[in-house]
Amino acid sequence: MKIKSQFYFFLAGTIIIPILIVSIISFIVMSSRLDHLVVPGYEEIVGQPGQDYLFNEQNWQKIQERLGRKPNVVEYTIFDANYQVIISNIDEFESKKDYSKENILEQIKKNGNKYIYQIEYVQEVDEASDDDNSGLWMLTRVNRAFFRKPNKLYSPFFIISIILGFLFAFCLIMIILIMRSITKSVTELEEYTRKIAAGNLNEYSESTDSGSNEIVSLRKSIDKMKDELQDSERRRMRFIMGLSHDLRTPIALIKGYAEALDDGMIDDEKAKHNSLQIIVGKSEVLNERIDELIDFVKLNTNEWRQNLKTHNLSDFLNDFCKRFTLDAELMHRNFSFKIDLPPETEAAFDEKLFTRVLENIVGNACRYTSDGGKILLHAYFEKSVIKISISDDGIGISKDDLPYIFDPLWRGTNSRQEEGKGLGLSIVRSIVNSHGWQITAESPCNDSSTAENSGSVFTITM
Repeated sequence: MKIKSQFYFFLAGTIIIPILIVSIISFIVMSSRLDHLVVPGYEEIVGQPGQDYLFNEQNWQKIQERLGRKPNVVEYTIFDANYQVIISNIDEFESKKDYSKENILEQIKKNGNKYIYQIEYVQEVDEASDDDNSGLWMLTRVNRAFFRKPNKLYSPFFIISIILGFLFAFCLIMIILIMRSITKSVTELEEYTRKIAAGNLNEYSESTDSGSNEIVSLRKSIDKMKDELQDSERRRMRFIMGLSHDLRTPIALIKGYAEALDDGMIDDEKAKHNSLQIIVGKSEVLNERIDELIDFVKLNTNEWRQNLKTHNLSDFLNDFCKRFTLDAELMHRNFSFKIDLPPETEAAFDEKLFTRVLENIVGNACRYTSDGGKILLHAYFEKSVIKISISDDGIGISKDDLPYIFDPLWRGTNSRQEEGKGLGLSIVRSIVNSHGWQITAESPCNDSSTAENSGSVFTITM
C-alpha cells in the first residue's frame, strides 16, 4: 500500500472508529431500553360513575409524568389523600377500595423479600388553596428479579474510555506499520544509492519489500535512470571514440603535408598548391567536427533559446519550400508543399535554428527515399494549434528504432552505413523544445522489425 494511502486510511480510521463505536453503543442502549408505563388521563379517572376522589388535575398530571418515565416492569398503585385506591395493577390492592396505613405497610413488609417498594407523595403547591387533602400517594414496586445494577453502557466515562482505547490501539498499529514500511524502504534505498554513488552501475535493486509504496517506486525509477545513464555513457564513449578517430586522420594529413612543405620535399608549385588545398580542406573537416562537439554539449542546455523574435510564419515557410524545391530537383526527388495557414500567421522563432530543423528533417527524407520519391511539407491548423508535418514514401523507420531516434548518438538500423554521429535529430528536438514546441515521429510498421517502404511522418506542434 502506498504511503499516501496509508495516511488516508489512518485519517479515515480516526474519524470512523469513534462514530462506529458510538453508533454500536447507542444501538445496544436503545435495544435494551424497556417501554414506559402508560397511565390513564385525568378525565378517564374522574369520569367513572360513583367515584368521588380527593385530588385535582395538577396532581394527577405529576403522577402521569413520574410514572411515564418508569419502565413497564414497574407495578404501581395510586391512593388519594384518604388512602382510597384510584388505580392499581398490584394484585394486593384493589381499585376503588379504602385501605389504612397499617394495611399498606403490612403488605409491603409481607412481600419485601420479593419486591422493592417505593412510596412518593405528590401534591401541586397552590398558595391560593387551603385544601391539604388534594395530594396523592404513589406506591411503586419492582420484582427483585428485574432489578438490575446500573448499566455501564449508560456511563459517558465508559463510552469515552472505549473510544479512546480503540483509537489508541488503531493509531499505534497504523504508526508502527507506516514507520516499518518507510524505514525498511528507505534503508534499502540508501544502501542501493550508496552502491551507485560508488560507481557500481551494474548493481541492480533487489528489494525484500513486496509492497508498492512511493519509495519502492522511486527505487524502480532509480533502476531505470541507472540504465539510461549506462546507455548514455556508452553512446558518449562511442561518440568520443568516433570523433577522436575522425580528428586523428585530418590532423595526421595536415601534419604530414606541413612537414613535407617545411622540409622542402615538395618543390613543384602546383604540388605545393595542391598540398595547401588539402591542408585547407582538412582544416574545414576539423572545424565541422568541432561544431559537432559544440552541438553535442548544447543538447542539454538552454543556449538554443537566444534569438526568438516574432516572424511571419507563412512567408517563412513559403520561402523555405521554394528554395528547397530546387535542391530536391537536383537530388531527383519530388518535393511539394501545402501551406494551409492565413497569410498573416505569426510565431516567435529563431530563423536560423528553425531553418536548420527543417533542413535536417527534409534532408533526411531525401536521403532515405529513392529517385523519384515523394516528400510533402504540410502546414495547417488543428484545434487552434499550428502543425507542420513532413512526410515521405521512403524506407521508413524500424519500429525497434522509432522510440530512440531523438536520443543523442543513436544510429538507426537504416542509417548505420551513413556518415554522421547520430546527433542530427537530437539537435532538432533540442531546438524545437527550446521554442516551447513538440516534435513527434511516426512510421507505419508491419510485422517485421523494419517498416520497409512504409515512409515516415515528422510532425512539429507549435
